[in-house]
Amino acid sequence: KYKRTKKIYAMKEMSKAKIFMKKSVNSILKEREFLEELHYPFLSNMHFAFQTQDFLYIVLDYLQGGDLRYNICKKVNYTEEEVKFIISNIILSLEYIHSNNIIHRDIKAQNLLLSSEGRVKICDFGISVNKYSLNSNNRVGSPYWMIPEVIMREKYNEKADIWSLGITCYELVEGEPPYSE
Repeated sequence: KYKRTKKIYAMKEMSKAKIFMKKSVNSILKEREFLEELHYPFLSNMHFAFQTQDFLYIVLDYLQGGDLRYNICKKVNYTEEEVKFIISNIILSLEYIHSNNIIHRDIKAQNLLLSSEGRVKICDFGISVNKYSLNSNNRVGSPYWMIPEVIMREKYNEKADIWSLGITCYELVEGEPPYSE
């Protein structure tokens, strides 16, 4: 809780040692750069970032409802009307992200957060990329939500997020992505 405004924020803490083992610092800085650029009602907005000797911190919107993956575990599945509402929020976000030449590359229920006002917001831009600097040899994302072109290391574009959104619709209704067994 920020003392001056009494507003509650979420803080993403990343150990610099773990960052060096799992990802390059450049990918963390790229996520920070994307979050600084993008300000939209259906995105988890970054307010500021700072670092200490051992950690990097990103301060984000706090979304009380948690992620939709967690909510699936609590609720089994969503109704068609609920999925329609969720997806309409995400489509607007993707339209905004894509108009800024960014491909998210990891759309799934776990990366969709629910606010207390009922808004669904996209989070986790850790593997997002500017579509003009896209290297199609990189196989990134979560396999169940990954477009076939990514798996086969072929050229792809922002439509990869639309594919992942379709898988996410299935995930929201059925509780798991297709072929998860």
